[in-house]
Amino acid sequence: TNSQKMMMDALANAQRVSEKTIIAAACWECGLDFTPYFLDFVKLATHSDFQLALEALSVVESIEGVIDEKKLTEALQIAQSGEKSDTNLIHDLIENIKSRIA
Repeated sequence: TNSQKMMMDALANAQRVSEKTIIAAACWECGLDFTPYFLDFVKLATHSDFQLALEALSVVESIEGVIDEKKLTEALQIAQSGEKSDTNLIHDLIENIKSRIA
């Protein structure tokens, strides 16, 4: 919907990591469905900044919509290439993605 798009635009336009972190936190706290932006949050969950990655992972975990297998495969590849990130977060991210694959 429009609200999600507005928040994603704000996230994309945020200059500093601290701003992105606040917006990502707002995304999962607001209770809106960010299913269409699943891959965007998977990418952010591999960010080298722990707090931003944690907030993005929280969004990924709160997404309840159905994600097609092609997107899930891509998400898994993104997550597995996130070696620079916190290993526990990456592990949780990979487990979340795998649990969605039928």
